Formats: sequence, C-alpha cells, structure tokens
Amino acid sequence: MSEGDRTGPAGARSRTVSRGVAKAPMTLDEAVRIEQQFERGSLDLSLPGTSDIVAEAHRVRLKAELWGADRTDDRRRQAKGTVLVVCAFIVITVVGLVACLAVAV
Repeated sequence: MSEGDRTGPAGARSRTVSRGVAKAPMTLDEAVRIEQQFERGSLDLSLPGTSDIVAEAHRVRLKAELWGADRTDDRRRQAKGTVLVVCAFIVITVVGLVACLAVAV
C-alpha cells in the first residue's frame, strides 16, 4: 500500500491528496497587511487555513524585526555578528576548560 492510500475506520479506502505546488515565501508587506486585517477583525478564522496564514504572517514579521527586513539591513548583519561572537566565546571557553583538565591530569 502506498503512502497516498489510507484505510478509513469503515474499511473504505480513501486517497489523501498531496499538493506538489511549492508556495512562495510570504513577503514582509503581505505579512503586515494580514496582521492589520487580523487586528481589525476582518479575517474569518473559522475558515480552514486562515489561522495558519495569520500565524505565518506573525512569524515573518517577528523574523523581520529580529534579523532585519532585508539582507542589506544593518540590524541583520549586527545580529549575525553577535551570534557569531557568542558562539566563538562558548567554543573558546569549552576548549580552555578541556585544556585545563588535560594539563591537571
């Protein structure tokens, strides 16, 4: 039986539809517009998939706030540099502690 074939509780076979269409990533402008409509209450959350779209819009906006709106934004470069420095500090500290333990033994 392939992954697409499923047997339901009554024994009837049903076929799940997998969508092979790749969706384009949501832009920041789209995310902002969706969140504004959500805050105004003009979106019907009872429709299937609407809450997923609102959640994705929220993630896109938060990611843009954290890392910067586009790749040329200085905040993105600064955040990546900070993460790199913190990771390097942790690696150097661990290597130093292991070296101290190796010399002490």
